Amino acid sequence: MEAVSMTCPSCGVAISAEWYFGVFGPLSPPGGGPAPLSRAKSMLTYRYLVCPACREHVVRICERVFRPPVAVQGVPEVEERDLGVCYPRASGRKPLPNEVTNPNLRQDYQEAALVLRDSPRASAALSRRCLQFMLRQYGGVKPGSLASEILEVLPRLPGYIGPMLEAVRLAGNLAAHPMFDKATGIVVDVEPDEAEHLLDLLDLLIDHYIVAPAKGHAVQAKINGKYKNAKK
Repeated sequence: MEAVSMTCPSCGVAISAEWYFGVFGPLSPPGGGPAPLSRAKSMLTYRYLVCPACREHVVRICERVFRPPVAVQGVPEVEERDLGVCYPRASGRKPLPNEVTNPNLRQDYQEAALVLRDSPRASAALSRRCLQFMLRQYGGVKPGSLASEILEVLPRLPGYIGPMLEAVRLAGNLAAHPMFDKATGIVVDVEPDEAEHLLDLLDLLIDHYIVAPAKGHAVQAKINGKYKNAKK
């Protein structure tokens, strides 16, 4: 067993738990004979735990790669590679805030996060569609190309978001992809880490356009309620 602190991919809660270890497949066939793993260059192992918050299982896959026998008594040197969480199928990012109620935005964002590791190009296409939706729905831009919408909204954004949005515009090289500039869902090649940066940008915009105003309204409602009670 190995103690670990992590965020549960099922419920998004920070937890402390213990990994249990196992190996895929028998070390020897039922009828005897050479062990299959003895002929392999690597061995797949798994780690699993039960989330103390939601009681769901979490399973992680690792690969132990055997190197030529260089150690004492011919025992192969082993290198372990973490292949990531295979169950549940989750993005590993924090869940969307409850304030995000638009079903299309939620679906596109969650899918973009879910496919990030398997297909950064598909993830980036979904994120750009989320970005254009938010600029039009909450940023009040005039519908046009994504590049023109970004340029229009930049002066109205906080200093910590504007430069990041401009960097995404430049990194995405919209001028080199005129079709994609008109239709954000088109899948095109992306720069290294561009897909993840797009999701980070969406997190900032969601907080700016949706979460912060909702919290502000809630605080204002409490203040108004206290003020009315004080006048009674």
